[in-house]
Amino acid sequence: MVQYLTTKSIRKEGVLMAKTGKSKVLSLMLVVAMVFGILPAGAIGAFAAPPNGADFTIAQVTGVSATALSQPNVAAGIGDQPAGDIRVIEATVAALGTDDVWLRIQPDRGVTFSRTPEATVTAGDITLGEPELVENNLLRIPVTAESTAAAQITISGIRYNVALSAALGDVDVNVLAGESDVTARVIGAVSNAIVVRPVSATALARPNVVAGFNNQPAGDIRVIEATVAALGTDDVWLRIQPDRGVTFSRTPEATVTAGDITLGEPELVENNLLRIPVTAESTAAAQITISGIRYNVATDTALGDVNVDVLATEDTPTAISTEGLISTISNAIVVRPVSATALARPNVVLGFNNQLAGDIRVIEATATALGANDVWLRIQPDNGIQGVTFSRVPEATVTAGNITIGTPVLAANNLLRIPVTAESTAAAQITVSGIRYNVATDTPLGGVLVDVLAGESTATARLIRTVSNATVVTLAALFPDVPETHFAADAISFLRARGIIQGFPDGTFRPNANVTRAEFAKMAVLSAGLTLIDTETPSFGDAPATHWAFRFIETARAAGIIRGYPDGTFRPNANITRAEIAAIVVRAAGFTEDITGTRFPDVPETHWAFREIMTARNRGIIQGFPDGTFRPNDPATRAEAAVMIFRWVTGTQAQAQ
Repeated sequence: MVQYLTTKSIRKEGVLMAKTGKSKVLSLMLVVAMVFGILPAGAIGAFAAPPNGADFTIAQVTGVSATALSQPNVAAGIGDQPAGDIRVIEATVAALGTDDVWLRIQPDRGVTFSRTPEATVTAGDITLGEPELVENNLLRIPVTAESTAAAQITISGIRYNVALSAALGDVDVNVLAGESDVTARVIGAVSNAIVVRPVSATALARPNVVAGFNNQPAGDIRVIEATVAALGTDDVWLRIQPDRGVTFSRTPEATVTAGDITLGEPELVENNLLRIPVTAESTAAAQITISGIRYNVATDTALGDVNVDVLATEDTPTAISTEGLISTISNAIVVRPVSATALARPNVVLGFNNQLAGDIRVIEATATALGANDVWLRIQPDNGIQGVTFSRVPEATVTAGNITIGTPVLAANNLLRIPVTAESTAAAQITVSGIRYNVATDTPLGGVLVDVLAGESTATARLIRTVSNATVVTLAALFPDVPETHFAADAISFLRARGIIQGFPDGTFRPNANVTRAEFAKMAVLSAGLTLIDTETPSFGDAPATHWAFRFIETARAAGIIRGYPDGTFRPNANITRAEIAAIVVRAAGFTEDITGTRFPDVPETHWAFREIMTARNRGIIQGFPDGTFRPNDPATRAEAAVMIFRWVTGTQAQAQ
């Protein structure tokens, strides 16, 4: 870094320079430096005019640093508030020389020194004079003799006046070293205080409240004084913002939970306006907690945050004012009585059948919200073209609360009915899983929209929500080392489009390379659409939490897709065999065991994977080699692995082993 050379620093190098004419001398030095290749020509542009009228860019001091030891809050509109100490640290002896130390509060923030701090040598040795306030935002600490042991200077007792208009956030202080602040170099910029409002408000929780229900608990609201008597005797007001259909259902309670301030009994002035009288100001910074807030929520209430204006004023607030408004907060979220969400949105590829989509979850906000109404999933057609249809009947499971449901029924190729035979007594969740789609070649690209409804029939059912649990995409471009004639070209392109496989940094796929057990565990989990479990406890000694595939391995193990070896290992970096892939695919797909038909001569009944290999063959997942063998113990290639997964997720039999 190019540094501004003071007379003092040049003298240390054995060169004398008069203080007058520094610009010309330094310019000459820069030209010489460029001629001899010391500086690039572009470096001249770095010497822009610095602040405070200095001749050159104020460069940074090397070997000296600055830090703020704490960062307490200071409140806007209050004077003489303590800030954190600032420490100036020499990394080496005499790094400061006899340059004075300067603290300059950055201007235009409304923060100034309220008195002169103290400066103490807290390590090493360096001789200091008395600190001096040169301006209300500029402090000078004279250095009268340089250190002979690396020194630390601690500037303490810093106190600030903070204007009411001061911007909230960090108070930035430039720490400099030099003969004057104009020629000084920057040691560092630190923040030793944070400007906050004199009084703030926060919501301690944000629970859901349901549209169409009354007397629902919201989160407590806390009003906090940053300093003593900041509220004065202004009353505190809570005003629910209008036009939202949310009102107080009863009068909350107000309690002093820190400091001291005297309150009267809360009063509902209107159905959306609460007054908390303050009868005596605090003598210790206070906190008021307003609890037991309950809301009535109209059926037509807009979903989302319930916004509450917290104000402090003597009179009934009729409009938000800069003086009266403390802050606007949200202490509740309005939700539907019944909602629906898609847990994932995997890609489905044009022109392929039986592709896994994301699960859909139907959620009651309160008990009996669904009643005994059936749940319906209806895939929206596009311009009359039903390009996406169910390829099979999904499963429906109660995953929270209690509600009684029957077996799902496909009422049409794009319409699923989930019978509800008894309403819940505890708010329930129904998860619809194993949803698979057939996707026509002329299907529009983009999200698959599914209407989730509740009712006795689709004609009378009400819409809960429209969700998207799949995205229609085209086949991905082929890798340069996978020509169109390759036996696995379609499989590799399909799985790439679905995000199940990817290539190497050089853009290749390397179809003939082997696959590790960890890599295939990841492929299987993604293909099955499983949600990664959150655990830090490894099931296998050689697959710790630090392994890149740890969560995929643990998810596959929890789903029963992988089992590991008898010695308790998983061997994640070992090449996976063809038999192991067949077994994992059969488990992941949930295929019913089928050992009928012609057997492979190299897979006897005693082989550990005999039943899985035969099932995989009978389901079209594997076909074997032209000589009739399967070669179960051979390591599988990346192309072979792609084909087996492709056949599983699409039900397609490709031309491959």
